[in-house]
Amino acid sequence: MTNSTIVSNQVKIETTESKLWTLLVDKIRHPEKYISEVLEVEIVSDKDNVVHRKMLIQRGDGKKTIEELITWNEDTGTVMFKMINDPVVNGYVVNQILGTANDLYLDYTMNWFTKDGSPLPKEQMQIAITNACEHTKQIVEEQ
Repeated sequence: MTNSTIVSNQVKIETTESKLWTLLVDKIRHPEKYISEVLEVEIVSDKDNVVHRKMLIQRGDGKKTIEELITWNEDTGTVMFKMINDPVVNGYVVNQILGTANDLYLDYTMNWFTKDGSPLPKEQMQIAITNACEHTKQIVEEQ
């Protein structure tokens, strides 16, 4: 049985659903525009609303490769980033547009677990997901 750690953040967005969706889809292939820690991006495959992506990111004094399968569905306003081939952690992050044109929200949810069952730093994960959601809000509202 896995011991997953789930954190989420939701923010009200002052933009159109179309602009927000365009940004979320652009973030799939160009994460370096939205995540400052990204050093390199390789799109391994891109077909039928599934992108296999590898990113080299800066983590403190070191570097780490993150490999993901990313799927999206415009009808539900959802993008899912599923981590694969990581020796320590498994899980996913979902970015979802909620609400209506005059009451639009962006929700980021992270559900991760360690393969050995050890606990994850929930407070740090919450800070990271909150900052990512707020950063996306800032970018889309400045467009």
